[in-house]
Amino acid sequence: MNATQAFLATSFMNQIPKELDEAARIDGCVFAHIFVSIIFPIAKPLIATVGLISFRNAWSDYLLPYVFTISKPARMPLVVGVINLKSSGEAASSWDLAMAGISIIHYTYVGYLSYTQPFLYFRPDRRGHQGMMRPGRNMC
Repeated sequence: MNATQAFLATSFMNQIPKELDEAARIDGCVFAHIFVSIIFPIAKPLIATVGLISFRNAWSDYLLPYVFTISKPARMPLVVGVINLKSSGEAASSWDLAMAGISIIHYTYVGYLSYTQPFLYFRPDRRGHQGMMRPGRNMC
């Protein structure tokens, strides 16, 4: 977790009203149940955002994978392979090969995002109720 993600998480968690915790405590919930049933569902967009930022940073990292795979070209990740594509052409810099490799990487990333997008958003239940609980269900 870097500083940007820590700032994002702190500012998001500070915006959750304290009244939700207090109301759950009045209803008799313990801390673990408050976290699992109230705070965690509210923080799902935060967790997804921090996860996607971390995934993008790890996916686009170049220097560390290059250092570890310089002697083993068969184990190079995609980013290192794309940079090697740029210098493997007939000219001094084959940008056409590099752009083809970059587009393959981005199609994979966009495919991943389009697959996980339905799981990232809080949607209403079957009856159209928007909220933390379905009617008739006890919280604690």
